[in-house]
Amino acid sequence: MIIGEEIILKNDNKLYGQEQENQGNEVDAPAKRVNVVSLKMVKEFSILYKNRVVRSPEDGYELMKEFLGDVDREHFIVVCLDTKNQPTALNVCHIGSLNASIVHPREVMSQLFFQMRLLF
Repeated sequence: MIIGEEIILKNDNKLYGQEQENQGNEVDAPAKRVNVVSLKMVKEFSILYKNRVVRSPEDGYELMKEFLGDVDREHFIVVCLDTKNQPTALNVCHIGSLNASIVHPREVMSQLFFQMRLLF
């Protein structure tokens, strides 16, 4: 706990008062390496979708069946569609365990916003 210029530490029901040190002094520490990263969308491969338009859940199933094939785990896929419901991109957002795939909405939305930035 910090009170004014003192730090009070509680240890084994004993209180110790120490004056705060190194407030204005810089501590000599080794330099830290910071990674510089970027997010890039790379086309891995493409599939030929003969229906061209997703109009029903059955159409979506056919597209996913072509894309996934036989997998042994849950996959959470983001399918980007244009205004005519034609698929423009498929992205594996998360690969889960045998019977579950836990995904946060920010992971899904980040993929959609990234895809929108490429279109404009």
